[in-house]
Amino acid sequence: MKIRVRAIIVLCEKVLLIHRIKKNDEYWVFPGGGIEDTDESPEMALVRECEEELGVKVRIGRLFSSNHLNFEGEDQLEMFFFCEQISGDLGTGNGPEYQPGSGYKGAYSLEWIELKKLSFLDIRPKDVQEKLSKEGGL
Repeated sequence: MKIRVRAIIVLCEKVLLIHRIKKNDEYWVFPGGGIEDTDESPEMALVRECEEELGVKVRIGRLFSSNHLNFEGEDQLEMFFFCEQISGDLGTGNGPEYQPGSGYKGAYSLEWIELKKLSFLDIRPKDVQEKLSKEGGL
């Protein structure tokens, strides 16, 4: 089973999300990605992913939610952790999203979204969006 990790970074009543537009499909996701063979733990994978996707170092907090899903015929576990940015500048990552000619498709932008406005957007996955809206990032 593939394991994916996601960061929930909340600051001043806003959460950091990635705004994606792919082939007329517009949605928002939490930063993160898959665990690689070189990662020692899900938490270490999330630290690496935040550096690649966001350009920041994070401190991993508590596990907020985990979901089992089937994506393109593959069973996956997705883990969502609260994180705190401890250094770096948002938008300076070195992942394929930032590399010309990497084959990365679609629009990709980092956005701070007010917690009270989460329910108005297509944030994926929906159950994490709803839980975060109810709990207010606590």
